[in-house]
Amino acid sequence: MTNFIAPVSWGLGDLIVSLPAVQGLIACGQPTWLVTRSEFQVGLAERIPGLAGTIAEGELPGKFRPHTDAYYNLREHPIQTNYWWGSPEFERDFSGYRINDILDLICRDLKIPADFRRLVPLACEFKPEFSETIVFLPGSDGSYKCWPNENWQALGSELQRLGMHCVMVGEPNNSNEVCELVQAGMSWVPTPTLAQALDVLSSSRAVVGVDTGLTHLAVHQGQPTVAVFRQNPIYYRACANATALIGSPCASECISRSLACANNSLTELSAWTPTTWSCPVAGGERCMSGIRPDQVLAALYQLLGETREQVAQHSIPGRSHGTSC
Repeated sequence: MTNFIAPVSWGLGDLIVSLPAVQGLIACGQPTWLVTRSEFQVGLAERIPGLAGTIAEGELPGKFRPHTDAYYNLREHPIQTNYWWGSPEFERDFSGYRINDILDLICRDLKIPADFRRLVPLACEFKPEFSETIVFLPGSDGSYKCWPNENWQALGSELQRLGMHCVMVGEPNNSNEVCELVQAGMSWVPTPTLAQALDVLSSSRAVVGVDTGLTHLAVHQGQPTVAVFRQNPIYYRACANATALIGSPCASECISRSLACANNSLTELSAWTPTTWSCPVAGGERCMSGIRPDQVLAALYQLLGETREQVAQHSIPGRSHGTSC
């Protein structure tokens, strides 16, 4: 029998949070294929040990044999189809649930042996030039998730004043935030492939990012990660290596726009076109503006186990690594 498994939704972050389910099926010893729902989920196959391969969701009918194979579609569950996660109805019936709780419930009901409390990092190539670097991840598929660029600049300036090296990872062609920060002079390292981004993140000293796929990847890799989230951090995973700072309550207009984009009833996404929306609130009134750079600094110090003074006096120690993580 061959297993096919499709992530909980279409983005890179949706794949990353679904990885324990993929890895759980692989550990059973049967050939397991990842069913990708978008181009954002392509590029990590060789970094998932034991994965048989990937296939686009729209091409699955030509390969899947219903009588002998098993298809695990993580969208085919009532907690997915009956609810828009984070909505008042969801909070009423599943108060306190976050993504790991949701996926754990789905996997238990689908009989997938997944452990969402123990994340197994993907294979990566260590890049020593980033071993003492703080990586910034300011870009996201939705601008409403993004932290103000002036905050990124303030954070970068303070860390550099303390002698810390900071670089930004992201795609200027796909993110206005990343493009503007590159133009403003922020140090940026190109990562044309997802595998290259994985290597940089896995080699870094720590990561600061918004609610985006690469931030979830950094958490999965066990990197010290500070994430800045909107009011409802449904995708935050409570891991020892990560912490989240939550924005102010969202404006009612934002909540309405989010609910208008609900696609929870769809179990297949190959013919679906994502709906984009932007925050209608201006400038400093945006929910993400309530998270201050000094709060991010404090969270970063705590994750690194150092005080501000220790960071300022930090010297790069000798480190010994092989060629892979």
